[in-house]
This record gives sequence, C-alpha cells and structure tokens, in this order.
Amino acid sequence: MEDSPSRETYDVPWHKMPPNFMLALSEKKRPKPKERRELVRIVIDNVLSKERGMPGRAKLWEIAKMIVEQYLCSIQDRELNGTKVIGTGYDAVFIQLENRLENIRRPFTFSSTKKPAEGEDAVRKKSTLSDRYGCVEWQPDIEDIAELESKQDDLKSAFKTCHLQESCVRKLMTETYSIQRATINKGSTVKTVLEEWPFLF
Repeated sequence: MEDSPSRETYDVPWHKMPPNFMLALSEKKRPKPKERRELVRIVIDNVLSKERGMPGRAKLWEIAKMIVEQYLCSIQDRELNGTKVIGTGYDAVFIQLENRLENIRRPFTFSSTKKPAEGEDAVRKKSTLSDRYGCVEWQPDIEDIAELESKQDDLKSAFKTCHLQESCVRKLMTETYSIQRATINKGSTVKTVLEEWPFLF
C-alpha cells in the first residue's frame, strides 16, 4: 500500500470550506449532505493540486481520519438524534473521497448527452420519445454532471455503510436517473453497473 501522509505533510483546507459548513462544525451540528459533498470536492481538488499523481488509498484513509478526528461530534457516524455513536465515521468519509477520485479518474463521456445542432431538434425529439428496446426516455438530457456524480457518490457510500434512509435512497436514485441510463447505454458490463449503481440490484 502507498505511503500515508503525516499530519505535517497535509493540512485539510478548512479555510476554503463554505461558511455554513464551518458554522455547523463549530456548533457541533451535522452538516447537510450538500455541504459534505462540497467538503469532499474541495479536499480532493486540494490534494490533486499538491501532487503529480493520484493519491493512494492509504493517503485518502489518513485524510479521512484527520477530517473526522478534528470534528468528531459533527462527522462521526451517530444515530439520528445525534447522541449515540454507531461508527467512527472514517469509512463514510473515506468512501466519499475515493468515489470522488474515481469520478475524476474516469471522466464522464457519453456522446448522446451532447446538445444537438438546431437542425437535429425534431429528429432528437422523435428519438427521445420513441420506445427503444422497450425503454421510453432512452437517454435523458444530463445537466450539472458534477452535482449528479456527487449524488452518485452518496449512493455508493450509503450502500456500503447503510447510513441513508430508504426514502433518501429512492430520491437520489430518481434524481440520478439520467447518468444511470448513460452507464447502461454505453454497454457497461453487469459488474460495472453493479459497482456504479449498487441500488439497481
């Protein structure tokens, strides 16, 4: 496994975090999922700006520990009422960091998500509304791919740690439908689809 960083070689860029997120941490409150995704994005961007290559899993694990240990009350895995600790929180943060890095390693590409030229609008509309292999909306338009990938990361993390309620999972699955279809439509293997979208199985 790769060498892990010491606390002297990496500092979590707390100064770059959104004010509302830092306020929640200072008040020992749970940050909102969107703010937590922003933490993950900022940390990974910061790590990549300091390194030539991709950080290894050992490094991500050490960073996850640093994040959790600095704000235990806010980031540890706790029951909904916030009193009982049910996990260290390391795993959940580590998985989010790792998933974010994987999304960067595998940039999202799918030709049919490009906006059609003006003359193609009528053809595209007809194709979209038609039944293709029994599926209406074969490939919905994809907007704000970064936000959708963050939600995908949350789903992967939830599947491994069981920290999301079923209603939240259903909501995220509905919101990420367009990139689920893109994963399937580009001919991914069943194994890949399982890894990317475990709640489909």
